[in-house]
Amino acid sequence: MNRTIIICGLSWCCLWSLWACTTTTPDQDDRPNIVLIVTDDLGIGSLSCYNSQFGIPTPNIDRLAQQGWQYDQFYVTSSVCSPSRVSILTGKSPQVAGVEKVLKPGRQEEQNGMAPASATIATKLQEAGYHTALIGKWHLGYQPEEQPTQQGFQTFAGFINGHIDYISHQDPNGDFELMKEGKVWRTPPKKHLTEVLTDEAIAWVKQKSNAPYFLMLSYANPHVPILLPGEEALFPGKGDPRVDTPKRYQQLVSLLDQEVGKLVAAIEAQHDNTLVVFISDHGCPQRLAGNGPYLGGKGTLLEGGIKVPAILYWPGVLSPQRIPTFATSLDLFPTLLATAGMSAPQDGTQTGHSLLDSVDSTNNIPYYWNVNGMQAVRAGNWKALFCATDQANPRIIRRYLESTPAVPLKNWKSPDGKSYHVWLFDLGEDPTEKANLATTQPEKITEMWADLVKTQNK
Repeated sequence: MNRTIIICGLSWCCLWSLWACTTTTPDQDDRPNIVLIVTDDLGIGSLSCYNSQFGIPTPNIDRLAQQGWQYDQFYVTSSVCSPSRVSILTGKSPQVAGVEKVLKPGRQEEQNGMAPASATIATKLQEAGYHTALIGKWHLGYQPEEQPTQQGFQTFAGFINGHIDYISHQDPNGDFELMKEGKVWRTPPKKHLTEVLTDEAIAWVKQKSNAPYFLMLSYANPHVPILLPGEEALFPGKGDPRVDTPKRYQQLVSLLDQEVGKLVAAIEAQHDNTLVVFISDHGCPQRLAGNGPYLGGKGTLLEGGIKVPAILYWPGVLSPQRIPTFATSLDLFPTLLATAGMSAPQDGTQTGHSLLDSVDSTNNIPYYWNVNGMQAVRAGNWKALFCATDQANPRIIRRYLESTPAVPLKNWKSPDGKSYHVWLFDLGEDPTEKANLATTQPEKITEMWADLVKTQNK
């Protein structure tokens, strides 16, 4: 019986404890290292392991998928950055974590970032003796008490804003630069940000001969505006939309693949017991054609916005599998703690489960999203979108109308008397969301609304 099947049948924490007791001595710590790679705006169709029609191969990330666990139905909690990232780190939904919108500079006084001293993956692993580092993007708060070093990361080298220029390493106004250990980080002139972050991550890993460690490498790649190595900086100043084309997006993803390959090679040259998790925070803008067959994209609750690539790679522990069952970014918090032999807090605020304990499970528990005035709920293969007509932003509605041929059912009345635009999809039969079944399935809409009400505050 291979190890993966054993994982499915036993509690991972129990299995890990048995293994650790037989392989460690009082003078050594053989707990696995954990590397979490989070990309920015990487669509699920942007990797050749998910989409063979994508313009440029991604052999290094493909290898992780082919030799690890590749998820076909992995979802994030939001299709915009800050809410998605707070869930990745805390295992809490954006509404429970208190970060439901994109955090923007200049509005610090009216927007709350991540609550100070939150229970994050980093805080829990640091308490357990792990070295912890965040290298790259933060975007979870601008106040001193909201910074990465106040949220469990002993080391931070990166940027706190939503994006900075790939070449100048500044934001559009020149306000935010790369920071390291609380000071401006003077990086090599014109070196591409993707390479800068990878090199810093490799240097940090090489210093950690006494494992274990938790590294979160949070790339800006492939967020727009797109710049490639050797090009001139756009920031400070205005971005140029002409640089954001599907072809250039593919080239930026190719650079990402190259750098992920460098990082994994460096890790494996030094340590032989490391779990690498690779995900995106949400889909890419639809115009960049990186979401594969799925409609919508960043900022929408169609599949192209919230369904993302997800890979777990742990040689010698996880046997290669293509996993078709539903999983979410809320599952990462308990999964990474279980990897370290720990249990997630049982306070009711985290609803995820360890992926290591339930590879072959199905998940029919209703799941809720709320982004830009649109609410969505999924239960099994059914998914419904609701937008209150008295709150409907014409620009948002237009984005959905332009994204899918499915015309909404207008003025559906909820039990509390409010009026909504509604889409209803059977993802089992219509995974690309082209046919709205709302007009023919009124009972299902009512059922999905009840699921939404039950889950919207969890």
